[in-house]
Amino acid sequence: MARTKWTKPILRQWKYQDSLENNFVAVEPDSAWPANAILNVVYDPDDADPQRRFKGFLGAIGRQPIVSPDGINWKP
Repeated sequence: MARTKWTKPILRQWKYQDSLENNFVAVEPDSAWPANAILNVVYDPDDADPQRRFKGFLGAIGRQPIVSPDGINWKP
C-alpha cells in the first residue's frame, strides 16, 4: 500500500486561544460549534466547475451544502 506523508498547513483563518497558528478552517467566522462544523467532505475531480471540486456540509445541526476549489476556502 502506498503511503503519503502530509503536513497540516498553518492556515491562520480562525483565532483559537488568542492564536491564529492553527489549521482550523473559517467558514463562517461569526458562528460557533455546532453551526461551523464542516462534515462529510468529498473530492470530485470530475466536476466541470473547478470551484466545486470539494463538496461538504456545513453545520452539525441544520446542515447546508458547501463547496470549495481547494478544501480550504469554502462557500455555500
